[in-house]
Amino acid sequence: MFGTVAAVVLRIVLTFFAAQLLQIQFLKLGGGLVILWIAVKLLTEAEESSGINKQVQSLGHAIWLILVADVTMSVDNILAVAAASKGNLGLLIFGLVLSITFVAFTSGLLARLMDKYPIIIWIGSAILGRVGGDMIATDPWIHEKVHPSQLLEIGFQIVCAGGVLGLAWLLERRKKSEEKTIANV
Repeated sequence: MFGTVAAVVLRIVLTFFAAQLLQIQFLKLGGGLVILWIAVKLLTEAEESSGINKQVQSLGHAIWLILVADVTMSVDNILAVAAASKGNLGLLIFGLVLSITFVAFTSGLLARLMDKYPIIIWIGSAILGRVGGDMIATDPWIHEKVHPSQLLEIGFQIVCAGGVLGLAWLLERRKKSEEKTIANV
């Protein structure tokens, strides 16, 4: 409970800072690339992370584990909410309330659903790919140099979403091929 409250407060603070920082040239570009990387990692490591089980030694240790996990795993969420709000405070607050509600009250259910229906992870990764593409396409530097039309931005978002899925599929296929080769040796 303490860890969840601390994680919620941390997420609110980080998202407000991220929303302000995303107005600086190259930060949206970098944030978009981070989101694309996280989306690919989400797919390629989904199977590996399901078996991890960490022992908690004390209440303080449990709070620390929750905070560290939330900071490392919510970077995509913070950047996505900040980027999707496009500077609109109402959308930022709505996105935060929605994501915090999911984290605080439905994370166990979502984890079980993702284990049972892996397509949810693929859909989530495609959405992250789209948001990453949107961040890259709307970076102030990109807009200054390229002046992309709305159609070009949407096309780039679709390419990024498909690219995330394709790259993750290729990496998983390669990994399984290497494991098969090692098993045969």
